[in-house]
Amino acid sequence: MTYLSAEGCVAFFRGLAAARAVGARPVFTHADDRARSTMRRIGLDRALRSSGGEIV
Repeated sequence: MTYLSAEGCVAFFRGLAAARAVGARPVFTHADDRARSTMRRIGLDRALRSSGGEIV
């Protein structure tokens, strides 16, 4: 992931909320530095921590 538009962020976080609602624990693997930076920039790391998920 190198770019995520505002609309993409909305869709992504809606999906994350739906997963959380059914008890799913999302885990992102093999993310390179650029992808991790993008995930941090949109607040995904905080959202994952609050839902028991992680970026590894």
